[in-house]
Amino acid sequence: MIVLGYNGALLGYPELTGTGHDSSAAIVVDGELVAACEEERFNREKHSAKFPKQAMAFCLKQAGLKSIVEVDLVTFYWSCGLMFRQDMLTQNRAGMNVLEKLGTWGVLRTMRAFNKFTRYNDDHIKKILERNMGVTMGDGKWRAVPHHLCHVASTFYDSPHEEALCVTLDGSGECSSSQVCVAKGTDIKTLHEVLVPNSLGFLYLFTTNFLGFTPNSDEYKVMGLAPYGNRAVYREFFRSLVKLHDDGRYEVDQGLMVQLLATLRKHGVALFPPALTAGLGPARKEGEPVEQRATWTLPPRCRNAWRRRCSTRWSASRSRRGRTICAWPAVWR
Repeated sequence: MIVLGYNGALLGYPELTGTGHDSSAAIVVDGELVAACEEERFNREKHSAKFPKQAMAFCLKQAGLKSIVEVDLVTFYWSCGLMFRQDMLTQNRAGMNVLEKLGTWGVLRTMRAFNKFTRYNDDHIKKILERNMGVTMGDGKWRAVPHHLCHVASTFYDSPHEEALCVTLDGSGECSSSQVCVAKGTDIKTLHEVLVPNSLGFLYLFTTNFLGFTPNSDEYKVMGLAPYGNRAVYREFFRSLVKLHDDGRYEVDQGLMVQLLATLRKHGVALFPPALTAGLGPARKEGEPVEQRATWTLPPRCRNAWRRRCSTRWSASRSRRGRTICAWPAVWR
């Protein structure tokens, strides 16, 4: 059996937030990987999100095929039908205030209606493939695969294990940010999933952007710089953002994530909320020197006020009982 998989080319509004980066293709013949490559190797656009036509052509050539119609199955890494599920609100509502609940409910309802009205569905994605490749895919020859299932399969099926517990962590895949699965043989069963806006991946992306680097691109730079920093400086701040539960679940500050996602654009966040700058200081701009930051030793009263300030997500200028919670825990050294 010949299977050709591809990703990227999520045209339309997903492009506005950078979804669909690093377009690529891979071909598997009778269970063996024959070729895999990214579109950027051919069009010379770093992290290209364009339809991977040249990457697919390369894979077909490496497999000795002349046309995509010779492939038994073509798979895509995203299922539009799983986007904007109602349980995104149901699972995360405990961490939201009333306005955030109403805003999330409104966005989910609006986007589901928009997708239905514009027919932004899996058939739409299939037609993009047919238009770019100049073919008509017969029944059963094209399939959309849930994003996190693709992550699990690409790792487990190529591993030496017959059975494994698999965990994925991502910014988002449709509406999931994390999944826990049990894989055995060729079967993969989902045990638990975490839904956006509760996302460690997005928190990492936003932190990368806050530090003046390009999201969905420069996360490795942040990883490389991390050992040179002092983790104790901002430990309490990030503990206030991410709660770890005894059963292994985690919960990222919902209000902060909603605010950041609301201003997310293709090249980063348009506006960082005061809750973030209060805990980390001013955002570094692209091109500025990478320097250490120091934190003032605050008296307990001020330190507790700052923690309450971060956890309740009030703006830096908001007053509580006549006192203003100041945004000055962190400054440039």
